[in-house]
Amino acid sequence: MIESVKIGIARVVFWFGYYWYKIFRITPWYSYLSLRKLFYTSNSEFNKKVSERIARENPGYPALNPAGVLGNLTAQDVKFISEQIQREGYYVFPSLLDERTINDLIAMSFATRAKLVPKPSDAEEWGFFERGKARAIKYQYFEGDLVQDPIVQRLLSDTGILAVSQAFLKSKPIIDLISMWWSTSISQKASSEVAQLYHFDMERIKFLKFFFYLTDVDTNTGPHCYIKGSNNGFAKAVRRDGRIQDEEIEKAYTPQDIVEVTGSLVVPTRKEVEGLFADYVAGGVGPTLQAGGSAFPGGSQIN
Repeated sequence: MIESVKIGIARVVFWFGYYWYKIFRITPWYSYLSLRKLFYTSNSEFNKKVSERIARENPGYPALNPAGVLGNLTAQDVKFISEQIQREGYYVFPSLLDERTINDLIAMSFATRAKLVPKPSDAEEWGFFERGKARAIKYQYFEGDLVQDPIVQRLLSDTGILAVSQAFLKSKPIIDLISMWWSTSISQKASSEVAQLYHFDMERIKFLKFFFYLTDVDTNTGPHCYIKGSNNGFAKAVRRDGRIQDEEIEKAYTPQDIVEVTGSLVVPTRKEVEGLFADYVAGGVGPTLQAGGSAFPGGSQIN
């Protein structure tokens, strides 16, 4: 009874924030928290209904060329990919980033200051990453620096990424996240602060993230892991907000449900939607570039 009342209040608070955002372009923090609660208590159904409404209000672009960094895609390819993402929550592209693009991005990372996470007690919070001299688990780059890079700009304006995003979101995509970081092997213990435990993201009502591995990634060097189909609902045992231990995941799902995304040399691009995932503890060192888009930024945290 008490939980039902909380869910009812969360719905009211969410819709208040939804219209508040439309008027003032800012999301109240309590409305954002309500979105998170409504996502897992409805087992994703609330988000689906709201995203359908957003799609009706914001139809997509009439024609997009799907060929680009994701490969020489056709309209049929885009349809197939978007349907798999909706069904399973992710898709691994067979196309690869070219060697020059990867080398340029890695070179940019060496020349750009990053935030050390968690902050080491014996070092500054911001510094340059050097191979073999890591001082923190994660080196996180500032979005304002990334967006100035011409390679990042080219990826953000890629029509293939735009076409796949629109097919999945069923509305005009909005780029609202650019992120890049180095994961290091400085610690062998999973860190909650750098999201190495299972969790779900909920920055937006419906969204999509593209990940680009820039170094070799295998089972022992920190692969990204995802629970297949969890974008459409969680097992009851883990249907909550917050971090979830590996042991809980292993009890709630079969081994076939746990997807470990690896790749060698130049790694395929991958994308995912809301669902349960984690970055495993890295036994090696490697950077990852991430770009995200949503149908409507009304589910954002405080802007």
